Amino acid sequence: KAGTYIESVTPTNSGNSVDGYITFKAAQGDECQDNAQGDKDCPVIIKGEKLCVQVESPKVRLYCNFDILNKEFIKIEGLEFFGSAFMNNNDGEGYEVRINAIFAREPIRNFVVDNCQILNYYDGIHGWDMDDVTITNNNIKYIGEDGLKFASVNRSLIEGNTVAHINTVGAPFQHSPDGIDLR
Repeated sequence: KAGTYIESVTPTNSGNSVDGYITFKAAQGDECQDNAQGDKDCPVIIKGEKLCVQVESPKVRLYCNFDILNKEFIKIEGLEFFGSAFMNNNDGEGYEVRINAIFAREPIRNFVVDNCQILNYYDGIHGWDMDDVTITNNNIKYIGEDGLKFASVNRSLIEGNTVAHINTVGAPFQHSPDGIDLR
């Protein structure tokens, strides 16, 4: 339903090939719609981060809105993710802080992100150890490092996405020139 939700999402279950995807999406009529400026108007906005990963060397705390760990058949569609825009700041305990909109890993199978808007993050969609990934028709802007960052991905379809205004949030980072890092 239309509104701004100050929360993070961590799926606890997986879908499967018989029953289909577990889908996180806006209610009918509240999906993101393309506008004349090349952006999306999205009545459902997710704002809220939780600690997803802490690394001790180097000292990094990675926060995310949507945390997916070892799941299958997950679909996200028609939502806006709006970050708090703090990247690469020291959190007072000596940790570098990074915030990702969607963080998927270890392993992910049959994962879809379609027709979403992602604004103001360190990385937009970040994932590794993934098979059968579909990332389509998303608007990803105002990102500190990479709009799309994937490693060890097999059988993927990535098309129709707008990735723009990279390295506009926080301190300069090393990133791919087009904001897309596929390894």
